[in-house]
Amino acid sequence: MMKSLAASLVVAALTIGAVVALRKSSGAGPDHSAVYARMFDPSPAVRKAAVTEMFAKGDLVSTRALLTVAREEDADVRSTLDHAILTTSRKDSVAWLTGDALTYPDRWTRYYAVRVTSGQRGPEAIPLLLPHLADNYWQVQIAILDAIQQAGAAASAIDALAQAAAPGRNFEVRMRAISLLGDANSAVAARALLEKALPAPGQPADGEAERAVEEALARMTDGEAMKVVAESLGSSDLSRKLLAVKILGRGKSLEHLGKLQAIGTDASAPTPLRIAAIRAVVCAGAEEGVAFALRVLDSNEPALRLEAAYALSDVKLTPEAKASVKERAGKEQDWRVKQALQIASEDRE
Repeated sequence: MMKSLAASLVVAALTIGAVVALRKSSGAGPDHSAVYARMFDPSPAVRKAAVTEMFAKGDLVSTRALLTVAREEDADVRSTLDHAILTTSRKDSVAWLTGDALTYPDRWTRYYAVRVTSGQRGPEAIPLLLPHLADNYWQVQIAILDAIQQAGAAASAIDALAQAAAPGRNFEVRMRAISLLGDANSAVAARALLEKALPAPGQPADGEAERAVEEALARMTDGEAMKVVAESLGSSDLSRKLLAVKILGRGKSLEHLGKLQAIGTDASAPTPLRIAAIRAVVCAGAEEGVAFALRVLDSNEPALRLEAAYALSDVKLTPEAKASVKERAGKEQDWRVKQALQIASEDRE
């Protein structure tokens, strides 16, 4: 108990000194040191009341004082603090938070500066924030990514997002940047995902990033973006080629259906790639996909035949296609293929 009290007194003494420094750095101003000291009181209730009182003073000194307790651990106090900083409206406080505070040494000051800048300026904040995305504390980066998303500005931030999505960056930052590149829905964004967000060919695989890139690209509807993806069909890197096949199938890219069919029937191609291509054709090709799957079923390659049947059972078929599949199921000898075809030909919700 005595140790705790002593520690509190030390903190109080230090914070009083700090608020004096704040007053000097901000020019002549009011003395809030008594309130400031209570923001470090052992009692959360006292700290919360002090935060509210400091916020009510409404000047730059009080705003900067509030930022010195941004590491507050009590959830209730932190919520009060968060509200106080983000609703600051005094011109001198807003000017500092949207200016010098963006490069302030303390990372939590930068974090709140980003959030205030975004809240105050909306889409106009993005050009101010992008230079601070590449090298920053990860939670500051997340705040900038949030601002980009809220402003719907992914298309204007592709270069910065590509840097944030690169291998070696914080995992959560990478995942968010990759997703935002998907939102950009353009050929430039697609190229950034394939060339910047994934390890270079020959480097160790990164399964998490690859899945995130696949999801981002599969959401794209831009035809030029799909052309960029299709370029990887000619890659010598199997993982890139496989990724492109999956994306083109999920994106129902009819323009590239012939290339996918060629891969699926290429006996010299690796089996996993052929299997992915067969599924992609069925997913993307509607009636043409069904006809292709039925041709595969007439081959003598068990793994490919089974995948064709499974693919048919995973997509919605027209009544005509169901009739064709049902007829084919009646001739099938492999019980696993037969079962999948029967499922495919059934009426499903």
